[in-house]
Amino acid sequence: MQSIDIYWVFIPPFAKSDQLSPVFSVMDSEERAAFYRYRVDFKRVEFLTGRVLLKGILAKRLRVAANTIRFYKTSFGKLHLSCGEVPQLHFNLSHSGNLVVAVFSIFSEVGIDVEDIRPDFLALMVDVLTQDEVNYVLGDSLTNSRHKRFFELWTRKEALLKYRGVGLSVSPQSIAVPFGDAVSRIDGVQYWSSRILKWYFVSVVSHVRNESISYRVHPIDFMSLVRFVETQL
Repeated sequence: MQSIDIYWVFIPPFAKSDQLSPVFSVMDSEERAAFYRYRVDFKRVEFLTGRVLLKGILAKRLRVAANTIRFYKTSFGKLHLSCGEVPQLHFNLSHSGNLVVAVFSIFSEVGIDVEDIRPDFLALMVDVLTQDEVNYVLGDSLTNSRHKRFFELWTRKEALLKYRGVGLSVSPQSIAVPFGDAVSRIDGVQYWSSRILKWYFVSVVSHVRNESISYRVHPIDFMSLVRFVETQL
């Protein structure tokens, strides 16, 4: 059985970037420039938390120092390990609200998306869903169930586009994704969806052959992550 690992970190509402100062050295010069371009401190925290999460897990898996890991970014923004690292280790990152999530796989490209469940989804629905998908969302009379159905579809579409490495260069409305089951397969692609905490919905997309895939979810405490990565520097 193949396995896919999902890690998530909840950023405390009053977290400050200086709390992450012990791991600033995990960033290369390009990442530091991106970090300081953010004018809002929470966006700095969010950005660095994502890098710390990725590089901390990769450092442990690759048995290297976290501050030696380098990424390159495709024209559509997908991160990959730079040359000289292990190419068969696939990963992806997403964040929404106070939650940062990352997915890792050794057998397939992966895409992940997380969204905080907001009440304004109906305004977006007609622009991002197919008519069959709209009917699926509206097929339940309960508002909470409609929220769940919409964000199941939305995160699967975003995760699929990130799996393909094309970002939002493709209209979400132009693609259809399976719905109704926590795990679904279609056209050689597997979709997995779940809630994290109460107000977040996450989906992962990967390639699949005939083998089963297990999904292992790992919550990580914010400050524990910082202390862990300090040991990886």
